[in-house]
Amino acid sequence: MKHFSHTQGETFRRCPRSWWLRYGKGIVERKPDYLIEGSILHKAIQRYHEHLRQTGNDSDLSAVEGVTRQAFFDYAHELGPDSLVDLQQVVWTYADSHEFHPDTWAGIEWRMERALGDGLPPFLGVLDLVTLDEAGAVTIVDFKSSRVIRAADERPAQSAQLQAYAWLVMGAYPQAEVGVQLDFIRHRWRTERQVISREEAEAAGRDLVAHCKLVAELEQQAAQADKPERLFTRLQGPACAGCTVRWACLRERHFPKTLRPDTPEQVQRLARKTIALEALVKDYKAALKALVEEQGPVDVDGTRWDNWQTLRPVADVEEFAAACEREGLPFPWRAVQFDSYALKRRWFEGQGYAPLYDAIAQDKPSRPRFDHRPIPEEASGDAGEGQEQAQA
Repeated sequence: MKHFSHTQGETFRRCPRSWWLRYGKGIVERKPDYLIEGSILHKAIQRYHEHLRQTGNDSDLSAVEGVTRQAFFDYAHELGPDSLVDLQQVVWTYADSHEFHPDTWAGIEWRMERALGDGLPPFLGVLDLVTLDEAGAVTIVDFKSSRVIRAADERPAQSAQLQAYAWLVMGAYPQAEVGVQLDFIRHRWRTERQVISREEAEAAGRDLVAHCKLVAELEQQAAQADKPERLFTRLQGPACAGCTVRWACLRERHFPKTLRPDTPEQVQRLARKTIALEALVKDYKAALKALVEEQGPVDVDGTRWDNWQTLRPVADVEEFAAACEREGLPFPWRAVQFDSYALKRRWFEGQGYAPLYDAIAQDKPSRPRFDHRPIPEEASGDAGEGQEQAQA
C-alpha cells in the first residue's frame, strides 16, 4: 500500500473483501458510466482552468469544445457521441458561470499528501479546487456532476470526506481557516461556504490513522497467508450494486479459479455445465418473475428485480434520422432501440419482396423485460461517491 485514501477507508468499511480485490489483488474495475463521466468532467474542467492560466483570460467559452474532446478521448470507455455532447454542455455551463482568478487559485485536481506517522503510508487526497482569499482563508471546492441535489448535499461540513480533506489542507496551511463548498456544475449552484473547525479536522485525521493501521496490519498478514482472501470479510448489502469489482467477487464465490480447459473432454464438460446453468437460470428467473408479478418488486443487495419497460422501437429509422438533422440535434445512439423487423423489411423493400416479408413476419410491440437493475438513487438514498471513487 503506497498511500491511503478516503475512498480506500470507505471501501474497507463497506466491504473488506471489495478492498482486497481492488487494492490488494489489483483487480481491474468495471466502472459505471456515471463514474467515467465524472472523471471526464473533472479532467475537462482542469484543462479549461489551465488554458485560462496560460492565456491570461478570466473566461473563454470557445475553448470548451476542445478541452472536453481531449478529456473525453483520454479515457478508454464505451460512451457514445451523445455523451460527448452532454459533457460539452456541462463544461460550457461551468465555464459560463465561473470566472478564473489566478490570484486566488491555489490548485485544481491537486494531489496532496500528509504523513500519518507510525510507519504508515501517507494519506493522499485529490482536491477538485482549492482557493485562497485575501485574508488567507482556504476554501475546498468539491465539484458535483450529479443530476439531482439532495438535502444532505447542503451540509458539506458534515461530510467525512471533506473533513479528511480539511485535515489534509491544514497540514499545508496550519494557521489558515479552512472552509468547504459543493459546486453542482450541472445546476449553476454552490452551497454556502461552511467552516470546518480544527477539532473536527483532527478527529478526522485520527480516524484515518486508525483505519489505515487496521488495513496495513491485515495487508501484512495477507502477505504471509496461504489464502489471504479469508482475512477480508465479504459484507453483502446495498453497496454491492455499485461495487466496481462485483464481477470478480461473484466469480470468486460461484466459479473455480480458472475456466480454461486443457483437454477435449474438459471442453465438453464445460459446455455441458454451461447448458445446465443456462437452463437452471431460466427456471430460476421464471419462478422469481411469477413471484414479482404476484407480490411486487424484490430488492436485494442494492438491485431491484422487476418488469422493466424497454425502449420503444423506432419504426422508420431514416425518417427519425432526417428529423434529428432538420432540428440540428445529434442522433441519440444510446437511447434508440432499432426494430429488427423494420430493418429487415427495409432490405426486402429494396429487393421488391416487402409483401412476402409481411406474410412471414409479425411486428411485435415493445414489452417489459424482467431483469434486475440498480435501485434508483432517489429510492435507495445512497448516491455513491462519484469522482472520489473514480480517482482513488
